[in-house]
Amino acid sequence: MADTQLDLDFEIPVREAGTGQIKRVTFGAASVAKIVSPDALADEVVRRATPSFPPDLQKRFRESVLARINDVRDAIETREELVRTPEKGGLGMPAADADRALKIIDEVMKGVSPKPAPPAPPIPVTLRRAPSQSDGKAPPPSPSTPAPKPPEAVPPIPRDEVYEKLAEEVIGESGISLPPDIRRRLVIALVARLKDVRDSAETKDYITRPVPAGGVGLQAAQAERVLALVNLRFSKITEEMERVERERTLTALKREREGEERRVEIRQAGEGMARDELFAAITAKSKKMPQAPTPSVSPPPLTSPTPPPPARLAAPPAPSMRPKVLDVTPAVKLVGPVEELRAMTLADFRKLARDPKEACLKIRDKINLLQEESFEKRNAAVTAWRGSEPMRIYAELTAAALQEGKAVPVQIQERTAAGKPSLTQEEFTAIMELNRILRF
Repeated sequence: MADTQLDLDFEIPVREAGTGQIKRVTFGAASVAKIVSPDALADEVVRRATPSFPPDLQKRFRESVLARINDVRDAIETREELVRTPEKGGLGMPAADADRALKIIDEVMKGVSPKPAPPAPPIPVTLRRAPSQSDGKAPPPSPSTPAPKPPEAVPPIPRDEVYEKLAEEVIGESGISLPPDIRRRLVIALVARLKDVRDSAETKDYITRPVPAGGVGLQAAQAERVLALVNLRFSKITEEMERVERERTLTALKREREGEERRVEIRQAGEGMARDELFAAITAKSKKMPQAPTPSVSPPPLTSPTPPPPARLAAPPAPSMRPKVLDVTPAVKLVGPVEELRAMTLADFRKLARDPKEACLKIRDKINLLQEESFEKRNAAVTAWRGSEPMRIYAELTAAALQEGKAVPVQIQERTAAGKPSLTQEEFTAIMELNRILRF
């Protein structure tokens, strides 16, 4: 089946922080016009940040930037590493420089340039016309014919920008007023929560941490209000993502099923054509074979009819003492795999294989084959196996072991001595392992 690209984006209403207007923002997979390697993005951040570090710290700074770009660390973890002292594995940057570096990293990840570059001049393209029927030569291209411009693709809104708008919406609804740098810390913490990088407990610990310790410094009541708002949006995002993933899976399964049905039709059509061609070749060959000449038979000479001898009455046959044997027509009944499992006897179970484990593997393969068609058939097969004779004997042995406290080998010996159908110890162990796998 050919690979197909599914467009299953969804929209989330987002309220602007300044105006309060609600806009619907597309949130999902979108085509990317240009893919840039993480190393190139890290080099761009280092070039724009121009940090004055020794060579060893310069390399450490680039590694921290690369970890943030690859989403190995979130913004909070990256900031903590930037402001940490070099003796503890950090870079020792001031808080303002660390915030500036994080802002540059976000801009580079979103593809925001410091200054918009002038648009490149369009490449002149001349249209080629089809050759005319009169002379068979193509006319020269007209220099005044403008080249058609391809439609400009509207770039999708980056996912990080959607998260930040949701975080700003949460801050606006909570009514909390913070300085710009502290507000930026809160936005980064809420974005990490919306991305499921941090859970509610980690987010609360960070936003209630004092500002000198790198936190936001919110009170407990403020933190609870912010967490309630952000968790509500996190739940909506999770539900939408699960719905999109479910629709994507169902669409892929449907297309795969349609492709399989199409392949079966093509194969059957090919087999039918092959049979028709073979039949045509055989019939054509039989027509070409010479026919054997039929010998001419002359009629016998006419003679006078002779009278038949007088008929004699035959004596009735003596009655035979042997019983009559009438034809016995066996009843033919087609059963499916589910009925076969339900009607399985202990003898049928032992005919599957000499080793009980191998017999249980064949039963499991039958149930798994039905599971590929549907879960309903799989459940019906498991229920049918539960009603088979081997499973009933297994249930009797298990119930007696639990209620009467008799060991299974002792019960097997007693049933065998009494002439009752019973499992062997190996069969009991194999069926117990099969039931554990089936989990019913």
